[in-house]
Amino acid sequence: MKTKKKILLFHDIFLMKGGAERMNIEIAKILDADIATAYWSPDCYDAKSMGFQGKIIQVDPNFKKGGLGFLKMKWRFFHSKKTLKDYDIVFFSNEAISAIWGLSKHQKSFYYAHSISRHLFDLYDEYLAKVSKIRKIPYIILAFFLKKLYLAEIKKVDTIFVNSKANQKRVEKWLGRNDAKILYPPVDTDKFFPKKDNAIFRNIFPDFPESYFLSFSRLTFAKRVDEIIKAFKNLPSKNLVVLFGAEDSQREKFMQLAKIKPTKQKGKLLQSEKYPNIFFYSLKDNNLLVDIIQNATASIAISKNEDFGMITIESAACGTSVIAVNEGGYKETIKVGKNGLFLPENLPIQEGIEKVILETSNEEFSNIAKNCNKSIEEFSLKNFEKKLRGFIKN
Repeated sequence: MKTKKKILLFHDIFLMKGGAERMNIEIAKILDADIATAYWSPDCYDAKSMGFQGKIIQVDPNFKKGGLGFLKMKWRFFHSKKTLKDYDIVFFSNEAISAIWGLSKHQKSFYYAHSISRHLFDLYDEYLAKVSKIRKIPYIILAFFLKKLYLAEIKKVDTIFVNSKANQKRVEKWLGRNDAKILYPPVDTDKFFPKKDNAIFRNIFPDFPESYFLSFSRLTFAKRVDEIIKAFKNLPSKNLVVLFGAEDSQREKFMQLAKIKPTKQKGKLLQSEKYPNIFFYSLKDNNLLVDIIQNATASIAISKNEDFGMITIESAACGTSVIAVNEGGYKETIKVGKNGLFLPENLPIQEGIEKVILETSNEEFSNIAKNCNKSIEEFSLKNFEKKLRGFIKN
C-alpha cells in the first residue's frame, strides 16, 4: 500500500480577507495539506470555520509591517528547513517562495504565482516614483538583490501555476519560464450564488442605501479605488459603497479623499458628510460579503493590469453585473453583455466610470445580471479541484 504523501502549503502572510488568502485555504483543504505562513492575522479568515482541518504553522508570529518586517519575514523563510523537512510536497505562494532553499532533492515543489513580484519588474518605475528621495538609493540596491534572488528561486521550482493568461505572459517575459500552467482561481458557487432577498438584506443592513454600486477591492493605488471615489464625487445621484479592511495600505488616504474620518471600525456604515452618496463599510462577519454583493446594482473592478480579478467571478456568481477596465485578467473573466461591461478605452478611468454609470440604466444592469451565473462555470470550485488534483498526481 502506498504511503500518503504529506503536503505543506507555504504562503507568505495571511494578513487580510483577500482572494489569494481564501484560495490558499481552499487549496490546502483540497490537498489535505498543512499551512505554513509567517503570520496569521486575526483580521484574516478563520480557516477552521471554512472547513480547514490541518495544522497551521507560524514562522514569524511577531511579524510587523514595513521594510524591516519584510526583511525579517524573508529571513525566516530562508531558515525554514525544519518546517519543511517532514513533507513530501511543498506548495509555495507569493514571497514564501524564499523557503525553497530549505528543500532537499527528494521533495517536490510547486509555486502558485497569484502575481509575480511586480514591484521588481513591470511596476518597478511606479513603485520607485513613490519612494522619498532619501530612501531611493537604498530602495534601488535592495530591489536589485531581491530581483536576483527571486529569479534564482523561480528557476528552482519544479512546477509553476498562474491564475491567468495575462500572468502567464508576465512569467515568461520577466521570469524566463515558458512552462507555467494556467489554473484559474475558483469561486465557491455553494457560497456565492444569485439570491436577492431585499427584506432579509434590509434586516441585516438597515442603513445601506436602497440602490448602490460596490467596490470591494483592497484599498491600494494599484486597485485604483481612488479613481472610483473621484468618479462618484461627480455622480451625486448614484451611491457608492466601498468595503475596506483594517490592514488596507491606503485606507486612511482613501477615506480622507471621500471626506470620511479614518477609522478601523467594523460593522458600521460610514457616510461622507460632503459627499453623502459615498459610504465606507468594514465587515464584522465575512460571510455577509455575499449579501452585499447580491444586492448591489453592479460591482466595479478596475485594478491596473489585474493578474486575475476574483471580484469579477464572485460578483457574477452572485448574479451581479461588473464594470471593469479592459486590461489584464479581466479580459478573460468579463464577457461583455453576459456578466459585465468594459469602460471605454478612449477615456481616462474616472471619466469612463462616469460615462458607463450615467449611460447604463438599472434595467440594463439587471438584464446582464440574469446571465451572470452561467458565465463562470469554468471557474467553479469543482472544476478547480479536478484540475489541481490532476496536476499534483502527475
